[in-house]
Amino acid sequence: MWLDLEPKVRRAIVDNSHFSAQAWASLAWLLGVPPAQAGRPLARLAITVVSVFLMLVTLSGLFVFAAWIVVAYVGAGVIVQKVEAEYADYVYLREQGVQDAHAVELAHSVSIGKTSPQEAAALLQAGQPEPEPDPVSAAIAAHLAITQETPESRAEAGRRKADDLRAALAELHGLTGLAEVKHQVRQFLALAQVARARGAAEIPSMGFVFSGNPGTGKTTVARILGRILAGAGYLRDGHLTECGKSDLVGQYVGQTAPRVVAAVQRSLGGCLFIDEAYSLLEGGQFGQEAIDTLVQEVENHRGELAVILAGYSADMERFLSSNAGLRSRFPTVIHFSDYTPSEKLEIARIEVRRHKMTLAPEAEDALLRYFQHPAKPGEEGNGREVRNAIEAAVRRQAMRLAPLLTGDSPPGAGELNTLTAEDVAEPKTGLG
Repeated sequence: MWLDLEPKVRRAIVDNSHFSAQAWASLAWLLGVPPAQAGRPLARLAITVVSVFLMLVTLSGLFVFAAWIVVAYVGAGVIVQKVEAEYADYVYLREQGVQDAHAVELAHSVSIGKTSPQEAAALLQAGQPEPEPDPVSAAIAAHLAITQETPESRAEAGRRKADDLRAALAELHGLTGLAEVKHQVRQFLALAQVARARGAAEIPSMGFVFSGNPGTGKTTVARILGRILAGAGYLRDGHLTECGKSDLVGQYVGQTAPRVVAAVQRSLGGCLFIDEAYSLLEGGQFGQEAIDTLVQEVENHRGELAVILAGYSADMERFLSSNAGLRSRFPTVIHFSDYTPSEKLEIARIEVRRHKMTLAPEAEDALLRYFQHPAKPGEEGNGREVRNAIEAAVRRQAMRLAPLLTGDSPPGAGELNTLTAEDVAEPKTGLG
């Protein structure tokens, strides 16, 4: 039996020696040692030293990686413990009756070791200065202080809105003429108030059409209407955003709809006023796209803004007929009638006071005769005619008095600030 094993052992030893020789040759080749010199003692020693060095470097890298994993695991545990401790401090302070903003500040102060939860609560309850918060906590506290709503703040906001509503209504009723306009605004408010008292989910649509000639006060009333709706609580702030065709209709495909959407977004909480809205029909397919997008946006933001379309009566009627959804979304049509001669005279008095001047009685008579004469084309029944008449009278007065300023009897303050019949243009001669 032993004799049978001897050849196998010898063969295994030979095979192992052969394998070792091959491995040694491969290592020598990797290290750049020529095969002929690999068997020399000095070369074998160098190969051995380099092999051991590479093995140590590999083991060191593995050790560093393992150490990094351990550090990361321990650090994560520390962070979790810190967050849990700070939250526990926050809960403790909340149980002591501390408000959220102060609890955040004090919990952070406790977590960094400035003070204990008991000391922080005692300081706050005793009215002593609180621990100095870090900038982030201070910003949170300031935001909460601004946005926190109390019964007192709600009552004060309600009083301010009521005052704003009274002031806006007084300004509306102080406007010259416009009896029908004032009546329809009161009617809309009555409908909205009854709907709210009835518990209706929505108030009447805040889509309005202002029809009438230019200069009859449409923009002025739109601005006041926004304040009225805000004061009544139907709009957030009632600001007025004015737009025209050029603001809404693009020149290329893809421009129009974003413009309309942007105009609506700017108007949320207030009024979107589109003057000469009928001109959108003149924009071709882009104008029609603007109308369609406007109808959709009004529906999407129902109750969030008021939209007022303004223009000539006949043109606005044609405009409302251009889209099936316009009439239902703009049900309140308010017509602005032309001013009567006596109403124009009242507006003239206001315009003269704006110039810090007065009208002589005979000047008022002359102005009334002037306004009773048919107006120039394009100026029928509007305030522009009144402004033009007063500005022309001021120019004529200046031409009349300027030569007297260097004379022996220059005009006094009263004469300088008074318009006379001589300064008012006659209807036949126009505005001088």
